This record gives sequence, structure tokens and C-alpha cells, in this order.
Amino acid sequence: MKSRAFSLLLILLLLPFPSCAGKAHAEAEALRDGALSRFPLTAEAALTASLGEGVSQYRFSFTASEDAVTLTVLEPEPLAGLQATAEGPDLALSYGGILFAPEKTEGVEESPLFILPCAYEALRTGILTESVRSGSTLFAAFTRYRGEDATSYRFAFDRKSGRIDSLSVFHEGREIASAVFSPSL
Repeated sequence: MKSRAFSLLLILLLLPFPSCAGKAHAEAEALRDGALSRFPLTAEAALTASLGEGVSQYRFSFTASEDAVTLTVLEPEPLAGLQATAEGPDLALSYGGILFAPEKTEGVEESPLFILPCAYEALRTGILTESVRSGSTLFAAFTRYRGEDATSYRFAFDRKSGRIDSLSVFHEGREIASAVFSPSL
């Protein structure tokens, strides 16, 4: 009898959660659409990446239009001025007026220079895999799949303004990078 009562209580407790999840999911999709309607998206991003050994810190100027993302490295100082433009599947790098066209490699998230363009692409075309409300913030993870490989980009949206405050990037179950936008995107 106790197990039946416990099972019934558990079912009653869990019933409200699917509807809340559905509302958060719909809100995440609406916030994504709102962010993608405000072109160009321009901000500075303070990025922390742990893509190998150690943790690296960068500061980028970031501008996204409907069809391209342009980054300019502001810090660290030795790389300041390096500019990258990601357009569709291609990447063009320029520094001091010299254009480089490296081969596109698998796992482009392996370089800090590619994290923000990949995050923008995940926002545009990724699959919404998580949406959680926490006070005035909605966390929404958009996942990009390449074969069996998946990278999730978890955006923190301000629910009132619809702006994106920060980003966390997860690959193979661990956080590989995070970024804070100033001002919010």
C-alpha cells in the first residue's frame, strides 16, 4: 500500500514539469528568433577556453550579420588585430592586410578563434536540446552535430530584454569554453 501511495505521489509531483519544460522550450525558441532578428549583433566577448593543456583568455570584438561573423582579437596583445571572418562553411583569416585561407578542419571548436562563429551557427541552425528558467534568466542549449560528434552551446538569455548575456560551450560532457558579452548581444 505504501509503495502505491508513494508511486501516486511521485506521479502527481512530476506531472507539472512537462508543461513547464514545454513553456521554457517555446520561450527559448522565441528568444532565439528575437536575437537573430537584431542584425548586426555587435559586442565584445571575454572568452575563457580550455582546449588542450591549460586555460587561455581572449577578448574579441564580435559582429554577426545574417550571413557572416567577423571577429577581431583584442587580447592577448601578441595577437591583437588578427581578424577572422566566417562565412558559411568557409573561413578566411586576415592579418595586416594579408589573407590566409586555411583548410577547414574537423572540430573547428578546437581553436578559440572559431568558438564564437560556431556558437552563432548553433544559435542559427542548432537543435534546442535544453531549456531551463532560473529567475530572470533562461538557459538554452543549442547543439550542433557533425556525424556522431556533438557540441552544445548554452546561451544565457535575459528573459525580459531577450539579450544574450553569456555562453558556455560543452563537448564530450565537459565545458571547454565560456564567454561573457559586453554589452549583451
